[in-house]
Amino acid sequence: MGWGLFGLLIGLAEGVTGGTQIWKGALGGLLGGLLGGFLLEGAHRWLQNPLTGKAAGLILLGASVGAFIALIVVLLSKAWLQVTSGKLKGMEFILDKFMKPNGPSAFIGSDVLKADIVLTDPGIAPQHAMLSGPGRTLSSRI
Repeated sequence: MGWGLFGLLIGLAEGVTGGTQIWKGALGGLLGGLLGGFLLEGAHRWLQNPLTGKAAGLILLGASVGAFIALIVVLLSKAWLQVTSGKLKGMEFILDKFMKPNGPSAFIGSDVLKADIVLTDPGIAPQHAMLSGPGRTLSSRI
């Protein structure tokens, strides 16, 4: 349970600093910490050298927490932007934090001072499109 709490705290920190929804980071961190804790204890017991076992276990714990945070964020996301042409073709952006009901609109564009989501492609206008939450429409098709 202690490793689950550790993962939860890492997930909360990632949610606050990484721009994802905080609860998604916390859930991913908790699940990753629980699984990582089991992997850490297993590696510690399986490897005969205590130092090697702890090192391998901590690597497995960190990988597990990171993987579960990313997995939960991706699986539970509702709004995506996929670039279909230009030099950023194939890149995807999760837009959940911009799509809250009655939340503020977000601009997509190429200028860091004029856009919330910046796509560094010369073929995109400084303020290319505006995204709004549910009940509103996109002002420009990308």
